[in-house]
Amino acid sequence: MKLDNISFPTSISQINTFEKMNNISIKLFGVDREVFPLKITAGGKERHVNLLLISDAVKRHYTLIKNMSHLMHDLTKHHDERFYCNYCLHPFSIEEGLMNHQFDCQNHVIQKVRMPTEVEKWLHCTYHHFQLPVPYSISADFECILEKVSSFQINPEISSTQSITRRVACGSAYVVVGPNGRMVRTLTFY
Repeated sequence: MKLDNISFPTSISQINTFEKMNNISIKLFGVDREVFPLKITAGGKERHVNLLLISDAVKRHYTLIKNMSHLMHDLTKHHDERFYCNYCLHPFSIEEGLMNHQFDCQNHVIQKVRMPTEVEKWLHCTYHHFQLPVPYSISADFECILEKVSSFQINPEISSTQSITRRVACGSAYVVVGPNGRMVRTLTFY
């Protein structure tokens, strides 16, 4: 392994130099109560490693990640093997799902998914002055009659639901109301 011009402890900015000198690709993840991607090499090389950077204010240590599924094991209730996207760490139960996802995900920058806190989970409109009045509104209604089904054979290959009625359309209506609250057109029935 070539270590020319690499200082220790190695900074994240020197990883690109290390990769080029040793013909290796490195995906680097950080941890702060949860695991998140720090650096993803775009083109995977023949030799590849996943590293976890454990750090505090003073010290840093790189650790080899042999199995991402084992590292992320406690994040879900499902304890089967999971396949994780190296770009956003989204879990998949089958490897084919991961491959389909990574095809699109690799075109974006690395991401850290963060769920909203208790305070952030509700959306509120604060810019009421930007709202535009709705000049027209349409109210519609569709009516039907339930007719009993006299004979119905259950096909267990399709469904096990047994229909006892069917809906038959018997009418519909709509009305257009203008900005002044009055009908623009008279009530239309079908």
